[in-house]
Amino acid sequence: MNYKYLISAIIGAVAIGSVFSLNQKAHIVQSNDFSLEEVVHTSPPKDKASENSQSIMNVKHKNAVALSKPHGENHNDNPIERFRSQIDKSDLKTNLVKEYDKFKRYPPENNAFETEAQDPVTQRYAVDERTTLNEDKNMGLTIWSNEKYYLLNDSVNIYAYIQDAEGTKIPTSFITTAYFDENQSIGDIALTDDNNDGVYEGQLELTQQNTLSKGPGIYKVRIQDIKNKLTDSLTFTLSQPDISLTGNYKEGIDQNGNLVIDAEVSIGSNNNFYIQASLYSSTQVAIGVTQFSQQLTKGNHWIPLSFSGLMIQDAQESGPYVLKKVSVAKVTMPMQRAPLIEPDFHTDSYALSEFSQ
Repeated sequence: MNYKYLISAIIGAVAIGSVFSLNQKAHIVQSNDFSLEEVVHTSPPKDKASENSQSIMNVKHKNAVALSKPHGENHNDNPIERFRSQIDKSDLKTNLVKEYDKFKRYPPENNAFETEAQDPVTQRYAVDERTTLNEDKNMGLTIWSNEKYYLLNDSVNIYAYIQDAEGTKIPTSFITTAYFDENQSIGDIALTDDNNDGVYEGQLELTQQNTLSKGPGIYKVRIQDIKNKLTDSLTFTLSQPDISLTGNYKEGIDQNGNLVIDAEVSIGSNNNFYIQASLYSSTQVAIGVTQFSQQLTKGNHWIPLSFSGLMIQDAQESGPYVLKKVSVAKVTMPMQRAPLIEPDFHTDSYALSEFSQ
C-alpha cells in the first residue's frame, strides 16, 4: 500500500501540533499570566494564608514540571512517539515513524532525493500537459507550453492537438487568445500544423508591445477547437525576478561538517528573495536540495547554499560535487521566478570522512 500522501499529511499535522504544543507550554511557564486570585477562589477557603500558600506551591509545581520535560519527549504531545513506543504497530504507523525520522534527519533547509525526477527544483519547473475530453469521451484536446516561467522578450511556444479514442491525431483548426490576469485580452495566436504531424504550434513574443505593457503576472492562453467544440486553457508566468546568478562561486566545508557553496547574486531591487539549489555527484548521482530566503538590497551579494554533511554521507558519494539546478525568485504574489538555471559548477574533490556523521 502506498502511504506517501497520507504520511506527508500526518507529518504536517504533527509539525503544526508541535508548534501549538510549544506555544501552550510557553504559556504555562509564564507564571505572570497565571492568576493566583482565580486559583484561591475556586473553592471556599478555610484558611486564607494556607490556601494562598498551597496555590503558589501548585503553580510552582506545574512550572517545574513544564520546564523539566524537554519538548518532544512527552508521548502525549507527539503521536509519532506514541507509535514508536508501541510493540505491535500497523504498517501505516511503522511507515509514519520511518518517514518522520527521515523528515527530521537533516537541517530544515535540506531534503534528500534519489533521482533527478524527484528533484524538487526540477519538479517546480515541470510543464503541465492538459487533456480535455468531450462528453462522449471519444475525443480529446491536449495542450501545453514549452515552459512555465518566462522573462520579458522570451518566446512562449504553445502546442495543441485533437486525438480520437484510438489515439489518432485529427486535422482541425483553433481559435487561440492570450489574456492577462484572466480576462484582459492581449491578442490572438495562430496555431498551425506546418509539418503535418497533427500537432499545432504557435508562438507569443513577450515584448512590451505584444503584452500591451501589462508587465509581470500570470497570463492565460485559451484554446478553442472550432470543429469539435473542445476548449481548454493554460497559464504561464511572466517574471521580473530582479535576481540573477553572476557565475561566481566559492566552496568549502564549515565547522559543522557541511558543504557550503557560496553563490554570488546580482539584485535589482530591495526585496525578499528565495533560492533553491540541488546537488549531485560528478557521476550524476542525486544527493539533495537546499534553500535560502532573505531580504536583500540592490547590488551583489554572496548567498550561502548549505548541504548537510550527513545528507552527503547518506548518499555515499565522495567529491567532486555538482551544483546542478538552481531556482531564484523574488517573493511576491505571484512568485516572480526566473527560468530554471543549470550552472554546472563543480567543487573540489572531498572524501566522505571530511563531512559530518
